[in-house]
Amino acid sequence: VDASNTLGDTALIWASRHGRSALVDQLIVSRANVNAANANGDTALIWASNNGHSAVVGQLIVSGADVNHASANGDTALILASDKGRSIVVDQLIAARADVNLANANGNTALILASDKGRSIVVDQLIAARADVNHANANGDTALIWASSNGHSDVVGQLIAVGANVNHASANGSTALILASSNGHSDVVDQLIAVGANVNHANANGDTALILASSNGHSDVVGQLIAVGANVNHASANGSTALILASS
Repeated sequence: VDASNTLGDTALIWASRHGRSALVDQLIVSRANVNAANANGDTALIWASNNGHSAVVGQLIVSGADVNHASANGDTALILASDKGRSIVVDQLIAARADVNLANANGNTALILASDKGRSIVVDQLIAARADVNHANANGDTALIWASSNGHSDVVGQLIAVGANVNHASANGSTALILASSNGHSDVVDQLIAVGANVNHANANGDTALILASSNGHSDVVGQLIAVGANVNHASANGSTALILASS
């Protein structure tokens, strides 16, 4: 029952990937290895979780599937389910004691990926399970930085409420406010300013939130930043100011 194809997929991995719960039952009864992994390190549970097959996830967990097994790139069942917004599966995995703070090869946790996609229900689930809201990935990006960059104001609020660091800067010096301003997310800009985001922080290129908002034509954000004391005369590394960029 554990024979595999050229990709390393066993019958159980294939059946789990496609949500074939009856076949999964038969294979488990026939003592298929529930923790067998294919060439990419993916197990039956990883595939079932990724694709949202909650019935199969339940079958595999009860049969002893390793909820914290990671594929070759470090993705776990919980990381993938969170990324896809599979809230039912996320509940199942957390109940089975999946580690909410494991990170993949890029340093991304379940919370970072759920925040990036605006999966507010999953974000709530992960926060309740004590996910680290200030974990940074390999680029220094946190859940708040990605949620802010993509304009997910509901997730931004959730993260701020549990202590996300609003002034954390990524490896290139970008903060949540810089990215929200650059992308014109005025509602997120308001949220970040309200909790003390540094409006004059500059990234590695010397760009501030005001400079990037001006460069990208986000006049509403420019107004918000000036109203709270953004330095209109600050120049980036190449000498550009907000006024120069807005005029160009």
